Order: sequence, then structure tokens, then C-alpha cells
Amino acid sequence: MIIHFIRKKVVRNMNKADTKDGIIIAFIFDSGKIEDCFYGNTAFKYIFSGKEVMSNPQKIIVSLGDIVDYHVFEDITPYLIRNDLCTVKRNQQQYKDNLFVFLLEDIDIDIAKSIDMRLNKEFSAYIGMTSIDVTSTDVRKQFWKALIRCFSVEYDSITAFGLAEEEPFQYYEAASTLGFRVSYDNFPYEIDGYGDTLFSTRQSTIIHSASQLRLVEGKSDSDRGILEMNFSLVKEVEIAGVQIWKAIEDINRVTVTKEDDAYSFIITDYLFTSLYQAAQGMERLLKVLIELYAYDVTDEKERTKTNDLLYSHNHLAMSDFLLEKDDLKLKPTGKKLLNALTTFYSKARYHRYSYSNDNKLELKILRDFGSDVTKENFDDAVKHLYGKAIGQTSHIFYKHIIKLSHKLNIFAYEINNRSVASFALNSYYGDDLYDLLKRIELSKKELLWYLIQNGSGLPAARFSNEFSALPFEQCDIPEFVKDLITDKNSSSMLYDFVSDAYDELVEADKAKWKDRIEAIDVLVGNTDVYFEEFDDLCDDDFDTDE
Repeated sequence: MIIHFIRKKVVRNMNKADTKDGIIIAFIFDSGKIEDCFYGNTAFKYIFSGKEVMSNPQKIIVSLGDIVDYHVFEDITPYLIRNDLCTVKRNQQQYKDNLFVFLLEDIDIDIAKSIDMRLNKEFSAYIGMTSIDVTSTDVRKQFWKALIRCFSVEYDSITAFGLAEEEPFQYYEAASTLGFRVSYDNFPYEIDGYGDTLFSTRQSTIIHSASQLRLVEGKSDSDRGILEMNFSLVKEVEIAGVQIWKAIEDINRVTVTKEDDAYSFIITDYLFTSLYQAAQGMERLLKVLIELYAYDVTDEKERTKTNDLLYSHNHLAMSDFLLEKDDLKLKPTGKKLLNALTTFYSKARYHRYSYSNDNKLELKILRDFGSDVTKENFDDAVKHLYGKAIGQTSHIFYKHIIKLSHKLNIFAYEINNRSVASFALNSYYGDDLYDLLKRIELSKKELLWYLIQNGSGLPAARFSNEFSALPFEQCDIPEFVKDLITDKNSSSMLYDFVSDAYDELVEADKAKWKDRIEAIDVLVGNTDVYFEEFDDLCDDDFDTDE
């Protein structure tokens, strides 16, 4: 075996002006599809058999090793730089074994493309190539830093890193067969250099210090595995639906006036929370759409734009992007709604933390949204317009989420049918969410009417003699019932009355009061309690002391 210890400097007929800037390219293989257990040797032969690297204008540094992260078996996307150089196709099936990588620093772009084309034709274990972003702070995109810095290639010369007598070059035979001459840099393999600087033989024009090979923890980008994305987005969709429904509940708690009056200041709190919840919910739906859309985007400028949108709060910019890129169509009232929410988010969220000459900005935003309303009952009309615009827009976004999820073969659209998110996102209930809220209130009234007519026949009524009703005043009942149905004031008046009545009961007989609240909690609205038929009951079946 002849080993060359002195590297031959190859002189090529090219000027410095002809030298192209090199990049770092990772060539990725599925080791499970390589029959040879020494799969690195097979991958070496396929990469260098075409001898394209001999034409590279400068020295190439080669690193290699496995990507052993479990998540890569599910989806390789988070490890890729998805630009026009990336040739890895999205894989819906798991890889057979660890992904094995050959990393080439300072390789010419055209040469890298040539190797990639040849490998795609010749080697079934080849997955594709991706470029490396050395500035990325996404942990998974820094997988290349864990690879072993192994050797360099310059024309037909390979320089192995390490001492010849200690660590024979593992690909010596394959390299010799392909016509490469092998030498060593004769520095200890485990020592990278003196201080932070790498040995000159192990430097490229891009990587020249040991610190560049250390993992940096920072902000992750929007790329992630398909399953991880699915499980995260399905939660985001449901959260968005709940927030949107809360916006409808809160708008129902206020009276919206067309003109200022003495009581306009009262509506600020719930009007703010309604607009805030609507803005948050719509923003989440828009960002879910953008992330689903961007999953297959490879154009670098396009991905930069989608990433910028994901970190923004501009509803109009996000919707305009989707309108242009993904055939998303909104109704005029939907565009007007998003404009109002964008205005709220940019101007009204924190405007009271500095001087403002408009202390009713939320009201002004809603009035502007309902500027075309001419009906006499402005409050009811603008709430229906608001509810319909939110409902229609939410349904359009949700249907598009379903469409893109089906395209990616995931289920980011699945929500709990017992969640109020179903009211907000499912068009089955109708477009006007405010009208739906009113129908739900009517349903509550029907339940109360049933209790009025048939309450004495319910199993729990068997114990009415044990615990008499609190002394409600008849004149207060309609107000209490209305508040209970609409939750307009969180039933505060009802709570105050019951709390005062309880104080009197505690003062009279605390033990009896304790028995009462325990029994009422069990007897009313408790789905875990089963009552036998009256004929089967006996007087000692119910013991308040237990």
C-alpha cells in the first residue's frame, strides 16, 4: 500500500475571476437501503465515481455521519433548507434506517447539481441534497455540526484528517480504485486546532473556526415535521374557534350605540375583549393556513415572506397573500371585518398606555364597520352584521384548512364536537354567529319552560321538602333568568342574592347550610347522579349526613 504524505498542488488553467463561490451541500442517503453494512463505503463510491469533484475550482472539505434523531424517520423537512437547490422530496413513509450524510464544503453549485442528477439515476438509496445555512439557529438545521470532519478533496488528491499510523483512512481502497491519491495531514484526529482556529488543512472558505461547529440555540423557523405540525395546528384551530365564539359572547354583553350618549363609556370592556378575541381567532386561522400552504413551498423568497407573515399581526397582509397565492376568496363584509380587526390590533390594543384623544376607539372601529347599517335598531343590526361577517370568514378559512390538510394527508381540521369551536367553524350552524347565539339562548329558555311546567315530576323534586327554596322575590326572577341565559353580567345579581341568603343560613345553622349546599350540588345538573323510579325509593335512601 503506497500512501502519499505530500500533497501535490494542482495547477489549473483558470483565473481567480473564474472561480465560483462555494457552498455547503449535504448529500443524504437512506442507510437501510444499502446492503453493505459498511454503508459509508458504498455511498463514498457513488458520490466520487463520477469524478465531478476533480473539476471543483477549490479544495472541498468532506464531513460525514448519521442523522440519528428519531423525528427524521417521520419527516426530513425540518432538516432541509427548502430552496431551489433542495432535491429531497417529501416522504409520506418512514425511512428504513438512519439517514447517512456526506457534507461537501466549498463545492461548486453546478458540480453539486451534476452529482445529484447522477445519484438520482444510479443509486436507489439516495434521497436528495440540501444546502446548509451556517447562520441558522434552528437546532435541527444544525445537524451538520455533529458530522465527522473527515477529509478534503483537491483535484485527484484526498487528504485524510489524522495521523497515518494511528487511523488508516477508511475509504482508502475505494478512493484508490477511483483514481484518487491519499495522504494525511498528520495532525491528531481528535484535536481540531490551536484554540478556536481549525488546522489549515481542515478549513474551508466558509468554516474556519471550531466555534462555527458548536450548536447554537435560538429561534426555530417555521419548518417542522409533518406530524408535529399536525398535532400543533389542530390545537391552534380549536383555540381559534373558541376565541371567535368568545368574541360573539362578549359582543352580546354590551349595547352598541350609533351615536355617543351618556352611557357609551360602559361598553368599553366587553367591546374590547370581543374585538381582541375576534382578532386573535382570525389571526390564528390565517397563520394555520399560511403554514399549511408553505409546507410545500421551496422558493426561498416565498418562504421568507411566509415566515415574516407568521411573525406578524397584519390580518390584511396575511389574507391578501392567501388571496393571491392560494385561491382564497372572501366576501366584501369579510374584507371589511379583517380591516377593522387590523385597525384594532395596530391602534387600539395598547392605545391607553399613552396619550390618546379618543377614549372610545373600540366603539369607533365597530361603528365604522357598521357604517352602512341604516336600521333603526343599530345595536341589533350591527351585532348581526358582525356575527355574520365573523361566521362567513371563519367558515371560509376553516374549509380551506380542510382542503390543505387533505392535500398534505393530515387532520389539522379535526376539532372536538363538544367544543364551542364547532359553533364558530362549522357552517352547519349557519353563517350568522350572533343569530346562533340567540338561538342557543332560546334553547335555554325552552329548558327553563320545561322545568316550570314539569319540574315537579323530576326525580330530584322528591327531595324538595327536605330543602325549601331560597326566598327569591318574584319581581327579581325575570332579571335573574335573563342574566342566567345571556350571562350578560356573569349572573352577578343572582350571585349577590344567593350569597346574602347563605349568610343568613350560616348564621342560623351552619351544619344545616352545609348539608344544603352539598345536596343542591348533587341534585341539580349533576350528570353523575342516577335516580331510581319513585316506586323503588324509600325514605332512608337519601341521607344528608353522608
